[in-house]
Amino acid sequence: MREIFKHSKVKLSLFFTSLLLITFISCNGFNFGDIDFNGDIRTQLEEDIGVTYSFYEYPDLESQHIDQTLITGKTISNSRFPVYEHEDTLLVGWQYLCNTQTGSTEMPDYFTFNEKNYIQTVRPGITDESLYAVWKKKCIIKFVTNWPGLEIEDVVMPAGDLLEWPRIETRQGEYRLWNWCTDPELTQWYDFSKPVEDSMTLYARWVEVRTITYHKNDGSDEENWREYEINMENEISDCMFGERSGYGFVGWADSPSGGVTKYAGDRFTITQDMDLYAVWSTDVVTITYIDKYGVFPNATARMGNGAHYSVGRVLSNEGNWYTDLGEVWKPQGKTVLGYDESSSVGLDWQGRPAVTYGRWGWHNVSTSPEHWEGSNYITLNSSKTFYVYWDDMIIPGGEVSADFTFEESPDSDIPGLVSGPSSTSGSSVTFTATSGYDEYRWYFDGDYQSSSATNTFTMSTSALLPGDYTVMLVVKSGSDYYSWQGTLTKN
Repeated sequence: MREIFKHSKVKLSLFFTSLLLITFISCNGFNFGDIDFNGDIRTQLEEDIGVTYSFYEYPDLESQHIDQTLITGKTISNSRFPVYEHEDTLLVGWQYLCNTQTGSTEMPDYFTFNEKNYIQTVRPGITDESLYAVWKKKCIIKFVTNWPGLEIEDVVMPAGDLLEWPRIETRQGEYRLWNWCTDPELTQWYDFSKPVEDSMTLYARWVEVRTITYHKNDGSDEENWREYEINMENEISDCMFGERSGYGFVGWADSPSGGVTKYAGDRFTITQDMDLYAVWSTDVVTITYIDKYGVFPNATARMGNGAHYSVGRVLSNEGNWYTDLGEVWKPQGKTVLGYDESSSVGLDWQGRPAVTYGRWGWHNVSTSPEHWEGSNYITLNSSKTFYVYWDDMIIPGGEVSADFTFEESPDSDIPGLVSGPSSTSGSSVTFTATSGYDEYRWYFDGDYQSSSATNTFTMSTSALLPGDYTVMLVVKSGSDYYSWQGTLTKN
């Protein structure tokens, strides 16, 4: 939660500032350096229309701080904020300082925030303000490349961030850097999709590879290639190209004019480089995907009759290759669980939708007892429709519930200020605040919504994706402001 309110003394020199504010503030980004006048006048101008921003090392007014004079109406970015350095922690951003020693007489709505909810820019008003540094544990990532002459610099990063795959040449002769491991024996693969928690050393695992070149075989020279580890069981690729008008992909041939010799998903062991050619058919079938949440429009794939098809594969957003639907439909905080031809499935032993086809290529061949096989390829003889289920779905009585839950934040200035949502059905929700305040200012997920003397707030939820959303209310009583916050969850 971020608090953005505090009382401060308004710095307004009446003898000079009234005229200057009208003249200069209207010019966003005014810079005193653009005008040639003596230092005494410049200093007086800065004193008259400048405000003091105090940058505290911690969210405590007793901690070390650095003051900067900022000009009212002139936007500055966080790259110009002061820098503190610690040995074991990293400064990752800035937040607005609000505690028992501060208050507000002016609504500070002149901040913008980055994707991590830290202050990105400030366009100062006419009040002094205070910000505080946010710190995260410092993590040092070391790399052992296991290849002579190939070195990678250490990465210093805050805990909680994702580590990027090192940018180095990953092909050395017939060897490819296959993955990074957390142990020197190269048995424990590192998961780059999980946040870093501590300092560590990663070890490179190289494997000998061969290449299959996949040709589109439609009269063009379009081709793609893929590397495979030798002496290992591999899998023939799905269609590597976008849709071909009037045709559907069936499989792969060993020559441009040959028939299908290998289907997508076939298992094989490679010993030498190969070329495979797409086989197309005018007998096309359509696979349709329907979102059980109803948020996304239907997705479709078109294949040739007789193709071996991996359930869940659709065209990418770019439209030039097939990929997993979970990479196309990506609501925040949610993941595709799997697919089923039934619009109403039961629960598995973990309480999740008991889908037949898992997102990651698994096929549930039995639900009692549950038994999965490592392939969700099917042979297409007709068009198909699949329903898409998500990893967090609630299924009372076999039906997916897209309901709402709400939890008040313990940091609210006035607990119980808001009751709600009082309505959680249909396409909107309504919050009701205690009456008797002079003004009510509502915010949803950080964005200003409305300000009035009315104590209710109704918002549309029909376009909301499943996830957590912040609801905040600021009420005014006389010259004082109080904040309240809670979390609305769409299941």
